[in-house]
Amino acid sequence: MEKIRILIASDLPEYRQELTEMLSEEQDFLIIGEAVNGPNAVKKSEHLVPDIILMDINAPITEGIEATEKITLAHPGIGVIIISVNEEAAVMRQAMMAGAGDIIYKNQVREGEVAQSIRRLYQAQKNPQCQHHQWGRRQRSEAPCPPGRNRIRRQRWSGQDNDGGKHSCGDRQ
Repeated sequence: MEKIRILIASDLPEYRQELTEMLSEEQDFLIIGEAVNGPNAVKKSEHLVPDIILMDINAPITEGIEATEKITLAHPGIGVIIISVNEEAAVMRQAMMAGAGDIIYKNQVREGEVAQSIRRLYQAQKNPQCQHHQWGRRQRSEAPCPPGRNRIRRQRWSGQDNDGGKHSCGDRQ
């Protein structure tokens, strides 16, 4: 079985430990490292080349968003999931424009949500034609996002699907 290689980035050692323990229970996950801040996550992503990075952006927020942008520009095959306590729309927009594939809010995490998000983003990274997963991936050129991508992003933010939950890759959100 192919394992999803995960890097956990958080300035809080106890939160890194909590995530590591929780995700280690999943048979298809392999925790390959930890980073203590955004710049450390950038450096470790260069050497470890994870499939997914869980990026805690609480303090300081810009550090995690800047790290996300550097990572996703340098390694488009690495998916970044932002973990935050900040639910402001502006922060969400910044994270998505930086290339984050998903955002999870710490105070709203339900059982299995982190694992589900990791698997969903991993599948999107492996199946790039399935655009519904790429709702946070910005265009790498100066051109604006195509209309469909903007629609998908807005609907994902509002919790709606653009086709009733049925997607070409077989995933149901």
